[in-house]
Amino acid sequence: MVLLRSLITHGRIRTTRAKAKAIQPMVDSLITSVKKKTSSAMQSVRSVLVQEQYVQKLLDMVKTRFIHRSSGYTRMLYLGQRKGDGAEEVLLEFVDKEPEKLAKTSKASKTVKADATVQEAEIIAPKPSKTRKQST
Repeated sequence: MVLLRSLITHGRIRTTRAKAKAIQPMVDSLITSVKKKTSSAMQSVRSVLVQEQYVQKLLDMVKTRFIHRSSGYTRMLYLGQRKGDGAEEVLLEFVDKEPEKLAKTSKASKTVKADATVQEAEIIAPKPSKTRKQST
């Protein structure tokens, strides 16, 4: 449950593949329950998350980020093996980025594009060499 709460709080967690595969269906079912908006569904969400701050954060996320998505709320990005024990590490994150972060990254990318103007290089083809005709 700690991983579940961390994912809701931070939006992404770095963990082992086995733990991520165990948490991923739980997150998807919680978000689906919140989207149902029934009292029994909300009661089950509250029983899993326990603290009201996590429930409220999940409600806000569903209202803004996952309103048009019916399933597949998380993704796993494979990071390779950990050096210590060789366990496969993954980055488990929500599919849609937060609207504030999306706006910040688009502003940053515009400034980078404006500063780094790339000019096309001219391609100069070599001149054909003059060959002498050999007399026979």
